[in-house]
Amino acid sequence: MTAFIIAIVITIIAAWLIIKNYQPQTVLLLAGLSLLTITAIFYPDNSILYEKAKSTGSVWIDIFAFAKGSLSTQVAGIGLIIMAAGGFASYMDHIKASNAMVNVCIRPSANY
Repeated sequence: MTAFIIAIVITIIAAWLIIKNYQPQTVLLLAGLSLLTITAIFYPDNSILYEKAKSTGSVWIDIFAFAKGSLSTQVAGIGLIIMAAGGFASYMDHIKASNAMVNVCIRPSANY
């Protein structure tokens, strides 16, 4: 029950900091690391790592290994999305699809 109350308090503090216009990425990262630390303290028998991940031997270092693995997976996925969107935009510009769309959109207003 104590861990649950601490988790609620951390969540409320994180929400308050985001409302006060602190950097949401930093606030959420620190809140997540705090929650992982609380999990390691109150439930030392439970592993916080993925099923196939290897432990470093220390629960405290495992927290940062988990964060590193999670962040690298997310960044790789976002990078691929950005690259695909950039490639699509470049191709549409190359075939002049942007100009054609502008001409089609302007045509109804040219009647007035």
